[in-house]
This record gives sequence, C-alpha cells and structure tokens, in this order.
Amino acid sequence: SSIGVANKLKQIIDNQQFSHGLDVTCGFGVTQAKSDDDVETFSKRVDDALYKAKENGRDRVEAL
Repeated sequence: SSIGVANKLKQIIDNQQFSHGLDVTCGFGVTQAKSDDDVETFSKRVDDALYKAKENGRDRVEAL
C-alpha cells in the first residue's frame, strides 16, 4: 500500500546517520487517486494530508 511505502521511506530516513550530527525528520501525505480526480483535486488531497502530518507533530505519515 502507499501508506506502507511512505512508512518504509520514513523508517529508512529515521535510521539514516547524517553528517554533522544533523537530525532529519520527514512527513508524508498519502492518498489514492479517485476515478473523478483531476490533477488539482488529487494534489489538493495530498497537500491536505501533508499539512495534517505537520499539524499532528511532523515526522509522520497521514492519509486522506
């Protein structure tokens, strides 16, 4: 699933050691395309999911 892929990417980034002691986090917004979607409606839903991840503490995956 797309949520599983996003969680796996987040886990890989979380486990990565970055130079200069940088602590890198990531947030992902995930959705599925609907039959009546166009680029704008799909992009809006993904953007809303990403903002939801930021609002809920960052460093997480949110799906709409």
